This record gives sequence, C-alpha cells and structure tokens, in this order.
Amino acid sequence: MKVYHVKDEKGRRLLARLERRRGLLLSDQTFTKARTVISEIRKRGDRALLKHIRALDLEGLAGDEIRLTGMPTSGEEELSDDLRRALDASIDAVTRFHREQVSEGYTQENDGTLLSLRLRPVPSAGIVLPSRYHVDLTSLIMLAVPARLAGVERVAVAVPARAYLGSPTLRYLLERLEADDVYLMSGVHAVAALAYGTDSIDPVDFIVGGGDPLLLAAKYLVAHRVAVDSRGGLPEIVIIADTSAEPELVTSDLLAQLEHDRDALGLVLTTSQRIAKRVNGGVTTQLRKLAKGHPAREAVKNWGGVLVVDSGAEACAVANRLAPSRVELLVGTPHALVDRLTTPALVTLGPWSPPALADAVSGASHVLPTLGGAVARGPLTVWDFYRSTCVVEVAAHHYPKMAQEARALAEAEQLPLHAASLTSGSRGER
Repeated sequence: MKVYHVKDEKGRRLLARLERRRGLLLSDQTFTKARTVISEIRKRGDRALLKHIRALDLEGLAGDEIRLTGMPTSGEEELSDDLRRALDASIDAVTRFHREQVSEGYTQENDGTLLSLRLRPVPSAGIVLPSRYHVDLTSLIMLAVPARLAGVERVAVAVPARAYLGSPTLRYLLERLEADDVYLMSGVHAVAALAYGTDSIDPVDFIVGGGDPLLLAAKYLVAHRVAVDSRGGLPEIVIIADTSAEPELVTSDLLAQLEHDRDALGLVLTTSQRIAKRVNGGVTTQLRKLAKGHPAREAVKNWGGVLVVDSGAEACAVANRLAPSRVELLVGTPHALVDRLTTPALVTLGPWSPPALADAVSGASHVLPTLGGAVARGPLTVWDFYRSTCVVEVAAHHYPKMAQEARALAEAEQLPLHAASLTSGSRGER
C-alpha cells in the first residue's frame, strides 16, 4: 500500500486503474468461464451440478443430498445465549428498517379516470450465499428478511455445503428465517440450477446474492431466463479522513472490509499527509500479522491505496467518480460532506458508525452494488422483490379530451393506425 497525491502521475494512474476495475474483473474470460458452467448445468442437470459441488464445496456428496428435505437440524443447542441474542438483534433491526418499504402501490383519480400502480411479490426467490473464507450470516439476514416482508411465497437458499455442515449458527439461522428450500451448492452452478432447474432443484423467479465476479457474470448470463439483482459481492470501501481522524480507526475499518475478498477495494482519501503516512504504516504493520494468502493481503496489493487530496470536496468528487458501494466519513463535520456524495450506496458517518457495526446490526442493508453499479443502483430493498403492474381506466366523459391529445402525439410520431384506433367504432361518436 502506497501514498500518492491525487494530482501526481502515480496517483492519477491508481485512480484510472480503480475506474477500470469493472472491466478487469468482469472480463471476457470471466464470462466465458461462467457460460461454460451454465451450459453444463443446462445440458446435464444434476450430474454436472454434483461435479461442481464436489469440486468447490465438498467431496462425496450424493445426488439426493443436494436438496435438504424438511427443515434442517438447527444446532440451536450449540449456540451461546449471546450469539443467539446478537442474531435476533440483527434480524429485528433489519425488519424494523425495511418494514417502512412495504407497499401495495397507489391509485390516482382524475375526473373519474383511475390510474393505479399495483405491487405484488415475486412468487419465488433464490438466495445464493458466496463461497468465501467465512460463513456469511449477516448477508443471509439482509437477503431473506426483505423477501419475507415483501410476501415472497417461496424463499430458497443455496449455501456452500461445507459452510452448512460446519456451522450450527448457519443452520439455526436458516430455520429462524424460515427458509422453504435449502440447497447445498454455491457459485455459478447454483445460479444456473436456480435459473433453469434440475431434477433436484426447482427453478425460481428471482435470484439475489453476491459473490465473486464469476457469480455476478453468471447472474448477467441467466437474466434472459430469470430476474436477477445486479449487485455484486465484492466489498468496496472509500474512507474520507481529515486531520481529526484517528489513524488507528482508519486502518482497522479499511482492513475489516478487505478481509472479505482478495478483490475487495480499499481506498483512503485524506487531506492530511500525517494521517496518510500513519495509515500506510498501520496497514503494513497489521498485514505482517496475517497469514500468507490472507484476503486482506491480496486486496491491499491489488486494489488498495492512500491518496492525499486538497479538500473534503475533492475527496467527495473522487469518491463519486469511483461510485463505490460504501464510503466512511471520518471527518470533523461529516454532515457537511454527506450531501456531496451522490453515487455511493451506503455512507457511514463518524467514528461510532464503523461499517463492521453498520453492516451487522444497524438495520441498513449491506447488500450493495459494486464494480461501479452504485451509479444507478442502491442497497437491496423490499422493492426489489416486487413486480409492478399499471392499471388504467379512463372515464367515458374524460375520453374526448385525452383522445384529442393522444391523436396529436400519434400524428407527430407518424403512427396513423394509432390515430385511427382513437376514433374507431363508438369512440368516434364522442
């Protein structure tokens, strides 16, 4: 990890590389690998699915073990009271925050003409948990709770077999969240199986969940068959720090996000040369304590950096260019800067809102768009699980005025058959 100034040549090159990150990770090669796996699942079904499960997750898995029948043994007796309370607190917080999003739509009335937007839940949703270095408990909460609040009838969860068998906490959580189907699979093959179905897997209407670029590519490739969320699973954090920031907090919050994945992004933007040097030294010290091959080591090498900027406004401008999933403001007056941040999907303010806390128990979703996706999308919400339908009913007495306006537009667009339909039959009598 090195320190540069944002206007120096090396600083500009670092920013340019970070802006190209989407293309570097979602490369043609990535899509080719995902396409190959999807093709195998479509052609060979469970036989191909088992091959990939054994290679990625667990050897010796039998065909009838892909899908768990009935509710899994929760392992609740193996959980401490503190852990159970923490899980319940996280579920309650996510439920409380997302319940405000629940809606059935709305209706407008104008002189007897009715226009409605009706929101209905998708019938089924498939949650794909990533094959990571740790068990992704909080992501399961962030994905399942909004689906349930929306009223999704069937929630299927694909979990890495090794994680399921090795984590009584994960098994308890699946039961606590009332998963309807649990499948021991993950990665691209899980996306393919949920999209197209196999003898063991019932297809779903909507696939959510993050992971590596390969899984994100898979979701794009099956989007013609099933609805998908466009959010990735690679953590991204940009920390904006001024002279008031504690270097230790900047360092620890940066590395906390980078321990998720070797391709996680971690960038510090600071107005203080002193902070920049202290953070750089702190990161170096902390990385020496980690095992070789640790994700944070690789992430710092691949996508980490410290950039000195001239002002908080310039730091926000740089963050907006990158459109990261997450920005942390460790500055003296965070409210003075937060409105300048227009693209990040999640912003945490001040030293008492570290991402490690906000992501787990605040109630805000940490299922965020990555690789530049925050330009157009925000966190996963209840609204993602709705299908919308517009209903139009024009009152007879209101028709002549509206038809005249519609006819003028049809003629301007050179659509004579549209215009003719407006005066056909009994409509022409009005």
